[in-house]
Amino acid sequence: MSRTYDHHFLERLIDLCEEGQVFYSEMSEKVQSLALSSLFREMSRIRAFIATDLRVLQTEVKSSHNCFDAPVDSVKRIHDELSTASFYDSNDYYFIEPLESAEAQALEVFRTGVQTVSDSVLKEKLAIHLATMQLVHDRLKASKFDLERHVTRSTP
Repeated sequence: MSRTYDHHFLERLIDLCEEGQVFYSEMSEKVQSLALSSLFREMSRIRAFIATDLRVLQTEVKSSHNCFDAPVDSVKRIHDELSTASFYDSNDYYFIEPLESAEAQALEVFRTGVQTVSDSVLKEKLAIHLATMQLVHDRLKASKFDLERHVTRSTP
């Protein structure tokens, strides 16, 4: 089995998950909705687990490539903007809109990894983690839809 899969890609995924873990932990305390707070705590735990799991494989990775820098940096930039924004104080819906977009980008990074890595063990782990992240992303989209309906009903 070839061990030539992408070291830089794995580093960026781990970085993205560790940053996401901190971000979601902080955001779970800032949103008004108890459902979102609970979802964000779960997302934080999932990101921490994925980072730990992927770090085990990191010593086996040999090559380097930077094609994943832009999408990972984009997600991190959105997290940075949201973590310092104050609009979540008045309405969680306006907070969820850009966050859902960032999560879609993070999912795409994982999908790309599943399609491009050569190591079957890493590919399998990424696929499992992608499925887990997709489940919580679907819950985030459902929360967004519920908040959107609430905003629409309360707007005169």
